[in-house]
Amino acid sequence: MESKIDLFYKSFIDAIYENTKGSYGGRFPMPYFSNFEIEMVTGKFWIDKFLDILKKIEDKNISFEGIAERIKYPSFLTRAVIPNDTLKFLKISKNKIMMKDRSISEIIFSLYKEYPFCKESKNILWNVEDIEKNFKRDKLLKIQGHPNGYLRTITEFLYFYSDNLGHEFHGPYILNNGDKLLVREWYNLDAPYYNFSKDFSPSEIRIYELYNSNAEIEIDISNRLIVGGTLKGSYLEVDKKVLSLKETNELIDFIIKKCREATKEVLSLNRQELFKKACLMQFYMLKPLADLAEVDWEPSKDCLNRIKEGIKEEDKTLFRIVKSASLTKEMIQMLFDYRLDLPEQ
Repeated sequence: MESKIDLFYKSFIDAIYENTKGSYGGRFPMPYFSNFEIEMVTGKFWIDKFLDILKKIEDKNISFEGIAERIKYPSFLTRAVIPNDTLKFLKISKNKIMMKDRSISEIIFSLYKEYPFCKESKNILWNVEDIEKNFKRDKLLKIQGHPNGYLRTITEFLYFYSDNLGHEFHGPYILNNGDKLLVREWYNLDAPYYNFSKDFSPSEIRIYELYNSNAEIEIDISNRLIVGGTLKGSYLEVDKKVLSLKETNELIDFIIKKCREATKEVLSLNRQELFKKACLMQFYMLKPLADLAEVDWEPSKDCLNRIKEGIKEEDKTLFRIVKSASLTKEMIQMLFDYRLDLPEQ
């Protein structure tokens, strides 16, 4: 029987392979920094912070199941596996990487009701009782100018290419008549390192979408979503309050306003300022765990000083090596699985 860490890596590696297919990222919505460049600068500081937070949670006698109950969303933690290739390149000990990844696999395994690690492209976080308690079919609306696209833009500004730090899509849930329910939850929209997001008042936006039985809905472990089919209706819930059509339109107007503010603010920043924000995003991912440990999520003073130095020529080395390689599943596994060494250069 496969262990949790084996199941976790298999799902993660499959998702990375499907997402890359030879592609190495884009430039939206700002000048592009590769993961490697950011992690070469922050990696050794970041993993020490991560492990220190886990130790403090352990000292509070909070189990993995207890952590799962409090953080609610699994996919943001998969982002913590991305730095593994750089951590290996930086000669960080396998034991440190192992402690991080085994803890992640235990925590997020506890969040799934079934289909662990999005097996069969299903992200099932609710049981039947949860669906009956939360979903209200009589509240379905026909919404024009749906907010998902705007919210996706907000999360890409906030988290660049790691926008799943700001959302959790889960389902599909098959209802009694065969209809499929998709739930999109948007959160962490008030990241403090941008001005436009500091007063983002809804702390949580939940969108219920009901599709016909023939709809194709697939979600991977990194919360990438493919959806196709007839949308029968949807409605929004903000901080547990169901919105009317008028309130929904007002919220969409607010989100569009925030998109404009975000665009203006990002365009006003130079590349070094954007790079610092990209580094802060790496650490902000730790906030839900840091809150549990009752410590801060911010990078250390030494890390901030290193960030000020910016990207050096040697920081680009790993990106060049990987870009020139053939990204087979075997290669991806060598990059991310702590048990395997990086290939000889």
